[in-house]
Amino acid sequence: MRHAGFLLALLVMFALTAVGAQERIAAGPPPGGPTFDAASIKRVTELRPGMSFDGGPGRWGMTNGSMAQMIRSAYNSDTSELVGAPSWVEAERYDVMARAEGTPSSEQMTLMLQALLAARLHLDVHYELQDRPVYALLLARADGRLGPNITRSNLDCDAISAARRAGSPLPIESGLTSNGAPVCGMSARSGQANEMLLGGMPLSTLARSLGSIDGRIVVDKTGLDGRFEATLRYTGRPGPNTPDDAPPVLFTAIQEQLGLKLEPARAPLRILVIDRVERPSEN
Repeated sequence: MRHAGFLLALLVMFALTAVGAQERIAAGPPPGGPTFDAASIKRVTELRPGMSFDGGPGRWGMTNGSMAQMIRSAYNSDTSELVGAPSWVEAERYDVMARAEGTPSSEQMTLMLQALLAARLHLDVHYELQDRPVYALLLARADGRLGPNITRSNLDCDAISAARRAGSPLPIESGLTSNGAPVCGMSARSGQANEMLLGGMPLSTLARSLGSIDGRIVVDKTGLDGRFEATLRYTGRPGPNTPDDAPPVLFTAIQEQLGLKLEPARAPLRILVIDRVERPSEN
């Protein structure tokens, strides 16, 4: 009986662990939240190359894109997965244009996009926290000293963002970034030689922008708050034709240039789960 009781306790413990590893988190637009004043969603029936996004004050547009891309724009998650989504969500292409009065903030635009998806696709989603293998972005040195290609930024990106939304002149102190990166933004170039430039962005942006490495996303575990200017140059896939003066591979470049490192780890990731979705209604 004691043995059976011990086994039962173990089963309960494992069950609770499994529940904790896949915690359900509600998601969706709030009742009575902001909405677009006008929106058009049209199915693309002819074959077209490429896709693009179009944005501006109170405007959100997508040309020749999938509903999956629209959903990912409305709901941030730690991976690009859309668990439970039917195949047409990724495969079919649409043109979308939505407009709102005034100059809504990026947070309001996100809520409007969620409301549009709920109204036209009857989209119902939730998040699940799932324990996954990741790469942790960590400080490489015990004394916390950073590398030569990264410095703290003094840019007031909240003020700059507000000025941009209002169409006002940028604050004088916004200036320029020392590494040529967009002010309060980032740029990236990929290929055999890769380059990432941060112009006043948090290190979590750097981690996300590194994408998936060997099937693991990168999670910021440096513990450093604030914004940074950073320049990272690395070689993607070294081969026999790689020049001798090519930058180092990613793992080496991050440590030498930024004073950071990547280590295998596990972490709870927020995964978007599709509970219900229908093809968008006609305009």
